[in-house]
Amino acid sequence: MFNDRHGSTRLPVERSVACAGLLRSHSLRLVVLTLTLLATLTGPVTCFADEPPQNDKPEINLRPVPIAGRTSRFEFWSQRDQLISMRGLGNSESVTTRMVMKGNCTWTVDHARSDGSSTSVMTFDWITIDLTMPDGSVQTCDSRLNRGDNETVHKLLRAMAGVPVKCEVNSDGSIRRATGFDEVKRRAGEGIRPPDELDFIESASDLATLPFAPAEIEVGRSWDGAFEWNHDMGKLQQTLRYTLAGVEEIEGISVATVTATGKSRLTPDQAKLPQGGPRIDVRLLEGSVRSQVIFDLNRHEAVGRHGDESRKIEMTVRLPQGTVTRTLDETIQSQTLRIAEE
Repeated sequence: MFNDRHGSTRLPVERSVACAGLLRSHSLRLVVLTLTLLATLTGPVTCFADEPPQNDKPEINLRPVPIAGRTSRFEFWSQRDQLISMRGLGNSESVTTRMVMKGNCTWTVDHARSDGSSTSVMTFDWITIDLTMPDGSVQTCDSRLNRGDNETVHKLLRAMAGVPVKCEVNSDGSIRRATGFDEVKRRAGEGIRPPDELDFIESASDLATLPFAPAEIEVGRSWDGAFEWNHDMGKLQQTLRYTLAGVEEIEGISVATVTATGKSRLTPDQAKLPQGGPRIDVRLLEGSVRSQVIFDLNRHEAVGRHGDESRKIEMTVRLPQGTVTRTLDETIQSQTLRIAEE
């Protein structure tokens, strides 16, 4: 969700926030979905329904089928752990931080078109953030409360909550554009940089749709998706290979399991780095992405996601007296569950 997942270097803390009742809200289905999402992503996916003969596999449509007025509410959670190490000039040190974000988001189809594209509205109902600082202290902010432990973060959460953002959804489930987020900037006030359009597009891409999904695909087949997201040091490019891993029945409802794996690249932008001092050289040494999506084939929308990302970024400053290197190791876990639908 409002994706801090692209790291401490993606945006300062105040911007990084800018970032299940499966099928009918029955607890049994929620348990089934949660267990499925938390299963290892590298192992095989088990399908409980009988598989069709190999020579007669049905083709599955994973694209949205929008219906005006249809509403889904999602619960999201993410945890980002960071280890920041510095070495140089005869010294070395390291610190750790953690950020946990939770909240609810409502997705409503405002206008549906015959080609499967739509205009939908994304609204963050509420958001909470828990920041664990290097000294072990915890700062808590909740958009539903009047005050928070971190004033800047709390103001941004309050500014984001309740603002309807219109998202233009292509027929293949990818998000083309977002509008209406200027209200967040107005509410946040001076001195706070709110998320921009690309950040809202990224968040919308993690809700109801499967980006770039084919209209027809067999179990075991794959498709590719390419993305470019904001990063505090430039732009982060991700190329993912999606695979329809299986189709199964849960209490009479057909769901598809889709897995995705990929790599990240970082294109640094010196204009985003500290100015007025020595040049900072930035390299992404490692970057991997894995996710699993459960897709409701009746409503043609995602009902649950689980993602894992890992990243190692090296920042080097060359001074007359020697070289200083900072290495950022981070892991991000995220989960989104549909908790209600109308």
